[in-house]
Formats: sequence, structure tokens, C-alpha cells
Amino acid sequence: MSHCSTFDGLRSRAIRGLVAAVVLILVTTLGAPPVRAQSQAALTPPHADTALDYDGNALYDVLQVDVALDVTVAGSFTILIDLYDAGSNFVTNGFWFDTLPLGPTAVPVPLYGVDISQAGFDGPYTANISVYDDALNLDDFGTHMTSTYLSTDFEPAAPSAATFNPPHSDTGVDTDGDALFNYLRVNAVVDVTTPDTFTFEAYANDLRPSTIAYASVTVPLAAGAGQTITVDLPGWAFPPNGFNGPYLISMNLYGSSGGWDSDIHTTAAYLATDFEPAATFAPPHSDTGVDRDSPPDGQYNLLRVNVSLNVNDTGWYTISADLWDSTMTNEIASASRIASLEAGLHTFPLDFSGVAIRQSGIDGPYLVDLSLGYSSATIDLDTHLTGPYLATDFQSTTPATLTGLVLDSVTSVGIPFAEVTAFDYTNHVEASAGTDGTGSYTLSAYEGDWVVIYDPNSYDAALASVTVASTPPRP
Repeated sequence: MSHCSTFDGLRSRAIRGLVAAVVLILVTTLGAPPVRAQSQAALTPPHADTALDYDGNALYDVLQVDVALDVTVAGSFTILIDLYDAGSNFVTNGFWFDTLPLGPTAVPVPLYGVDISQAGFDGPYTANISVYDDALNLDDFGTHMTSTYLSTDFEPAAPSAATFNPPHSDTGVDTDGDALFNYLRVNAVVDVTTPDTFTFEAYANDLRPSTIAYASVTVPLAAGAGQTITVDLPGWAFPPNGFNGPYLISMNLYGSSGGWDSDIHTTAAYLATDFEPAATFAPPHSDTGVDRDSPPDGQYNLLRVNVSLNVNDTGWYTISADLWDSTMTNEIASASRIASLEAGLHTFPLDFSGVAIRQSGIDGPYLVDLSLGYSSATIDLDTHLTGPYLATDFQSTTPATLTGLVLDSVTSVGIPFAEVTAFDYTNHVEASAGTDGTGSYTLSAYEGDWVVIYDPNSYDAALASVTVASTPPRP
């Protein structure tokens, strides 16, 4: 079976692979959640707690708090616990995220023994419990007083050349004076017992929790207490995430000679809009029909949409779009391009196949659904409504078939299961098919000039220029 679709060209595919190889900062962003019914639950104390020793060494690995809930609307929930000693000293925190059915339940939330051991504060502890619904609204808040534990009852951390020593701090950094933060700077305080080279990792998470941004730095440190390691998390990752702070910064500290420590820092209550996006769509966009034939035949080979962008961070961007009818019921074509863009305003052309529009039989105006990608994340969305084109304004074609054999150049034996792909660059159309067990293929196309790539497994690919007529030639 053959397949025919619009294409972005071989160049964009090669560049896409390059972009994936050179990304240095890992971010996961999600758009703002869709409107939906909110889950609901209320705390129903008393709660309970249990210390768990997994390895039988008489030291507790986890302090588990069993949170009693009554779920009145089933759905997803996030439960956060902050643990304090009797003197209101912070000890550790933990979270749980999952879906719950209707009715009463007890949710086990783990608090790690290493953190309690490192904090050095004895119990009983006060667990501040926050329950959030699926839209991150606070459903309920309560407290639980644990049994009496000593901090030495819990598993100590493996020896480390350096340990975190909170409180830590954070600040937004505006590097270009536009009152928007380019970075979220985290200043972690550490005590170093043995000089070493340390790697400091920081993950910014929202309260779901979902990771927004990541950054790391490697620095040499001498022995001494109260030293500060600074890392800058990319500010552009926060606007597309859509969730406001405070954010939870999960931090890891590794020594090159072994040993590690971890901590969590809660930031100030930033808004997602406090940070500068890497780039945004900057409508209005425009569109025009393009007749590429020589001489012109009066029919558009392409529908070109000129996309307006405002770029703040120089880098590689992916601009992609789907072309729909005006009611967004039928998808007609798609287009995508990757480009390195400097900071500033840009007009970026996206070309949709006129052949695909003509074959759809759908008249305009057309709805263009736009997506902007940066560093493997979708960072903005937009739409554009084109002018009132007719489907017959675009390139007509005469159906034809391309058939042939893919042969081994030495043995002249047919090569089975080879991929055959034909490109019509003038009209931005790609058609493909595979060979059968004898090396024979049949590809649905139309009359005109095509560039055909033959790509058998375990063979070098071959390329040929082919003119397809009503009586198809055999290349």
C-alpha cells in the first residue's frame, strides 16, 4: 500500500536530529490544564504514623503517615506533608500523587528517614497536611502529631564530603532590564568537610508535582561551613508550564570521590508570567497563494502562511501547524520547519501543499493551528484564519502510478521490503510505498517530475529523478 502526504523536506529532518543532539538543559513543560470538574476530598482525622525498617538493621528507612480522607468527588489528588519538630524546626517533607475513588480511604505518604536523621531533631513531630484537587486548589489542611521518635532512630545518610545546610534562598534574575526574569537563581548553602569537586543539580517542580526545568553546575570547593553554590534555572520554561509558585526545588549534591546529599527548597510565590518566554507568536499573521510553475499556470502550488514571532532567546525553534477547515472538523494538510532564530521580530513562512488542498475539495477560509517548540518543549500556541480561498484555486493533478523494481546492483535480484519515497518539491508532496517479496513496488502519484529515493535495509540508498506520465515509466 502506498502513502501520500505533504512534507517538510529532507533538510528539516536532518536538522531535527541535530537539535536533539545538542540540547543541554532538560525541561518538561506542560500547557495550562483543560477546564474540568474538580476532584474533592476532606481530611477525616485521626491519622496514623508508622516507622518502617526495610533492611532489618534496627534503623528506620521511612516514617509513613497514613492520611485519612473522605473522597466526595473521585479524581486525582496531591497530598503534601511538611514535618516539624516541637520547636517548629523544619525536618523534611513528602508528597503523594494519584487518583482516588469515592469514599473513605487512608493514603500512605512516605517521609524519608535519611532526611529525619540528617535534620537531627527529635519527635514527636507535627505533620502539616495539605490536600490538593486535580486543579491544584487546596481542598483541606490539617495536622497530625506523630509518635515519639529520636532522629537517631532513622537511617543516616552515607558519608558525604559535603551536606546541605538550609535555609537556602532564591531570586529572579532579569538580565535585560525588561522587568521579566530570565532565570530563577537558587542559592544552596552547603557545609564541606573534605575538599572535592562537586556537582549540584536542581529540579524545579510545580505542586502536582511535575518537573518544569533542570540545571546543574560543577564546582570545586574547599573545606568549610556555610558555602553557597548557585545554579540558574531557565526562566523561559515557566510561562508555558502555566502553574504559579511557590515551586519545589529538588536538589542533589554529588562529590567526585563519592557520597551525596539531597534537599528540597521551597521558593517564593512567583507567578509563571513573572518569567520571560523564549519566544511567542506575535500576530497578526498573513497568508498568500504561491504559483511556482514556470510559466505560471494560474493555480497555487502552495498556501504560504507568514507566521510572526517575537524571539527573546536566540536558538533553534520548531514552528509547526495543521491546516483545517474553518470549523476545525477536517484536517487538510500540515507543515513544519526548524530554524535558528536570533532575538527580535521574525516573519517565518510555512508552506502547505496546494495539491492537498485541491484534493480535499474544501473551500476556505482555513484555520491554521500553530505550535511553537523550543528545546524539546511546546512553548506557545496560536491560530490564524486565512483568506477565503476556493479549493479550485490550488494545483490540479492528473493521477498516475509509478511502478518499478529495486534490484541488487551485483546480482540483479529484487530486494524485498525496501522503502521507496517520491518527492514533488514544487507542490510539497511526498508519496511512499514498500517493495514486495520480489522487489517490485507500485506507488500512487500524479503526472509530473519527482525525486525518488530507494532505501533498502543493508544497502546504500539510491536517488533518481523520474517524470511520471499516464503510462508510468520504469526507472
